[in-house]
Amino acid sequence: MNSFSSIKNGNPKASGKEAAERKINIRTMKSDMEELLKTTKPSLIQILSEEAKKETARLPRLNLAPYKNLFAVGAVSLFLALAGLASYWFFPFRAEPVPETPRKIIAAPPLFAVESARTIETGGLDRVRFLTLINDSFRERERPGTVKRIIIKVTDGAQERFATVKDFFSFYKISPPQNILAELNSEPMFFFYYGDGGTRFGMAARAKSGDRIFRDALFWEEKMALDLRPLLFSEETPQQNFIFEDKTYRNIDWRFLKLFPERDLGIAYTAFPARNVFVLTTGKESMEVVISRLFDVR
Repeated sequence: MNSFSSIKNGNPKASGKEAAERKINIRTMKSDMEELLKTTKPSLIQILSEEAKKETARLPRLNLAPYKNLFAVGAVSLFLALAGLASYWFFPFRAEPVPETPRKIIAAPPLFAVESARTIETGGLDRVRFLTLINDSFRERERPGTVKRIIIKVTDGAQERFATVKDFFSFYKISPPQNILAELNSEPMFFFYYGDGGTRFGMAARAKSGDRIFRDALFWEEKMALDLRPLLFSEETPQQNFIFEDKTYRNIDWRFLKLFPERDLGIAYTAFPARNVFVLTTGKESMEVVISRLFDVR
């Protein structure tokens, strides 16, 4: 007979017995668990689990408050960089052209010793200005025996340069043989010699070949007196029918055309062999002074 029928038939003893059995069964399961914990050591997994919980509890929390400003600055910087890039992309910057600064030029060293120097400047091939300045230098008074170098600077727009042999002859509308211009392609040296007999013009320049420049000057002698007359700076008309004469000074051969019987004024030229320097002057004394100074060059 089951419990329900026992209760229904009014058998209180039976129902009480069954209740006691159920109670004993529940207590037995609990006691088994308690007994298991008392008699069994905790497993390794349980120990690690407990330690992990303790370590997690001890870890400090990351405080991001001090970094908020850095994040803000970085964000603003990134924004500005992107804005600048965008403005450059859509509105490209066009820098104004910087005007070119004229390059300072320095004249070549003189080919021989001089006592003074003067620089005259002219815009392009301004013939009037050049002739005015060169005449002023000619009329200046210096101690006898003085050699003054004349540096001729030509300005073409923003560029400066020094006058060539061709430039110089162009100022005076002189047309020398092309062979002369081809041989004298280096920077020339112009000068005035102030002697007892007056002021004499001179020019010196390195030649490619001393022998060739001397030969070319020999072929030019027929027209040289007429072509170079403006370099005499004289209002007097020179004598005609004079011829060039051979001269020697300190074993250097040179040629001289004396145009005025009473004055040391004419056309003199030579090719100094040591450095192939072609020298052109308008006086005997000035030629001898230049030859001596070329010997003194070390």
